[in-house]
Amino acid sequence: MEPRKKGIAKRDSVPIIVVLFHREKETRQMFKQLEKVTGNYSLIIVNNGFDDRDFLESLNTEHYIENEVNVGTIKAINQGLDVAEGKYIAVLHADLLIFEEGW
Repeated sequence: MEPRKKGIAKRDSVPIIVVLFHREKETRQMFKQLEKVTGNYSLIIVNNGFDDRDFLESLNTEHYIENEVNVGTIKAINQGLDVAEGKYIAVLHADLLIFEEGW
């Protein structure tokens, strides 16, 4: 039996959709914190205008969608939902910080 992080229940992989539009500093902080408290997820990035290409390439994404212009949050979330698979899907804003393990 594999050891688990305290507080993180074993579950199927959950797709997490994140829409990016500038706010590079906050976005980096969000992904750093997400990695600390979240296990077994797949990442769907919808880029509406994020300038740090090196950072984007460092992310382990399941799906990456890039819009030539900012299409707005709702349309971008729907683009992510179109490619997401699973019983549950999470949508996070790029400036959200989660502190509860296994949320």
